[in-house]
Amino acid sequence: MNTKFMFDTQIFDSILDGGIDPNDLPAEFEYFSTHVQKDEIENITDPDKMARKQKLLRIFNEIAAREIPTESTVWGKSRWGMGKWGTGKLFPHLLINNSKNTEDALIGETAINNNLVLVTVDDKFMKRVVKNGGTAITFEQFKKDYMRSKQ
Repeated sequence: MNTKFMFDTQIFDSILDGGIDPNDLPAEFEYFSTHVQKDEIENITDPDKMARKQKLLRIFNEIAAREIPTESTVWGKSRWGMGKWGTGKLFPHLLINNSKNTEDALIGETAINNNLVLVTVDDKFMKRVVKNGGTAITFEQFKKDYMRSKQ
């Protein structure tokens, strides 16, 4: 059983909205992230959402203990030194309409290449990751299969 997970950015919203304490996530598993998830949270600029942003960052920092570089670098999206040059083979297959979901493609490619189970609420994203050789599950599936003792 693979016990290494990468949460899509929306999962941090699900944890916050679901009232799940990050300490209730199984400690025996490893949780990885890239700079992309944190950047997406940090890019919240709506003044009405600043309190939520701080809560999301707290959850992110409690869960995503191991940050790894993205497997590709995309100008304007990737942070210097936090992405690999990549081969260019997998990344384009994870994109929708050539560039509408660059952040998702970076996260998905990183999960696939590092043999991490991607946890997402985005069904289309999940299917693209699986179609391209990765493992992806919904957050509901993660809660059911990996948090049984916490339910």
